[in-house]
Amino acid sequence: MTKDEIARIERGESLTFSPYTVDRQGVSDKKHAAAWTEITEIGCTMGAFMFNGHQRRSTAPESAQAYGIPDLDLFVKPCRHLSPHVEG
Repeated sequence: MTKDEIARIERGESLTFSPYTVDRQGVSDKKHAAAWTEITEIGCTMGAFMFNGHQRRSTAPESAQAYGIPDLDLFVKPCRHLSPHVEG
């Protein structure tokens, strides 16, 4: 994720990383959404990409197969940057 892409999100634009959409409020899929302030952990386990929340449970949006997210690294960078409770 480039500085320009982060600036676009911070200006109010949305970026899509199928199946997820990232905007300045949070991340969403077709069924669920999670605010950046809800997310405490972002990770990949057994091939599934997932978000965890304050209560140490899987947080919406639902986990997705990591191989189904084009440019996974480009997706993870803004998620980590925009989530105030996620380290690194």
